[in-house]
Amino acid sequence: MVTYAQNFEDVLLRRALPEITRGFYIDIGAFHPVIDNVSYWFYSQGWTGINVEPNPRFQALLREQRPHDVNLQAAVGGQSGTLRLHLFDGLSTTVGDIAEQHTASGQQAEGMIDVDALSLHDLFEQHTDGRTIDFLKIDVEGAEGPILEAYPFTTVRPRILVIEATEPDSITLSSNAWEDGLLGKGYQFCYFDGLNRYYVRDEDAWRKGLFDAPPNVFDHFLIPHTDRRVDYVASARATLDQIPEGGIRGLVAERDRLRVERDAWARECALRVDERDRLAQQLTAERDLFALELAGLMQEQTTLMQAETAESAALRIAERDLFALELAGLMQEQTTLMQAKEAALAAQTNLAEQRGARIATLEAEERWLAAARDISLVKAARLQIKVDALTISAT
Repeated sequence: MVTYAQNFEDVLLRRALPEITRGFYIDIGAFHPVIDNVSYWFYSQGWTGINVEPNPRFQALLREQRPHDVNLQAAVGGQSGTLRLHLFDGLSTTVGDIAEQHTASGQQAEGMIDVDALSLHDLFEQHTDGRTIDFLKIDVEGAEGPILEAYPFTTVRPRILVIEATEPDSITLSSNAWEDGLLGKGYQFCYFDGLNRYYVRDEDAWRKGLFDAPPNVFDHFLIPHTDRRVDYVASARATLDQIPEGGIRGLVAERDRLRVERDAWARECALRVDERDRLAQQLTAERDLFALELAGLMQEQTTLMQAETAESAALRIAERDLFALELAGLMQEQTTLMQAKEAALAAQTNLAEQRGARIATLEAEERWLAAARDISLVKAARLQIKVDALTISAT
């Protein structure tokens, strides 16, 4: 964050209200809309609130540069009515004695004006619309006591009070006059920063622990101009009054436009991320389905190949066995024929002397048997060749 408050009040308030992103504030004694302003950082983050500033010059700047806030040109007092405002540069007050002290110390008075005054009751009743006040800052240059004493803090109870607690332009505490009464109305003291005292309502007592340390490096804040008061005085009051029409207002409008555009881009990005995730899930499911189908096809192919191989092997074995059986039958037939021939020859030999007349017949039979034997041998040789060929193929 960038701190704009004169004493890092905005840093402490941001730390104490971490869960609130679009809150509501009331800044009594708002001064300049940006310089030394307690609520400006919150305004830049989208908060809105009420700026009460009786000085007409600073009120004009507030209306110019804080158009989303309610800007009241009024003072706050113990009761509603009219108050006389003594104008000093940054130290304007409704307390006559304090005005005299400023003059005695060399402060240049800019004059006096009568301004409308509101009590806290009327301010809350007329302008808050029942909203919870996340923080109330009061810086009224010595008039804090009557304001706090007049309001009971029963109906409207701001979460955090930031109250200037020293005499104007001094380190002398002024809170002794009003603090006891405030503590009796359900508020607890939690921090003093040398200028302001901080209080939390009883309902938010847990926030006290968030004030244990002063603003530090762990609050991660930047200071835009460490010498902003010197710059402010040196640049002259007229320069601040002459901010061109539409300058800050234009920047605020551009900021709001960019926020709308940023939110639209964020929504579009979210939609694109959702679509990307949906497509990724769809592709993953399709990939897994394809992998399953591919595995099934590969298994089916393997099964078919195994079945084909087994069928081919069985066929070859069957053919080989068939040829072996045929060969065995032929060999058996050849053996039978040879045995018959031998028997016939023996019979012929034994009967040669007795059956000489039949020699011619026997010789013819012998020739026939020889021819049959030759034919059987040729068939056996051919079958043997086929068996050998099948055996080689099966191996």
